[in-house]
Amino acid sequence: MTRSEDEDTAECGAVAAVDLLEEHPHAYPAFAPVIAAARAHRDIRIRSYADDLDAFTPA
Repeated sequence: MTRSEDEDTAECGAVAAVDLLEEHPHAYPAFAPVIAAARAHRDIRIRSYADDLDAFTPA
């Protein structure tokens, strides 16, 4: 995701991760690399998805 020159591709990856975590919140630990990549992305729009992904952190 951080290597993608195309922000649309990175955004699609972030959106897919959010959708998957909505359906399978127990899989949160497996998404740690995706969350880190979203947080490190150069585009602020992509970085905002990290917050959405963090919302699925188990209590």
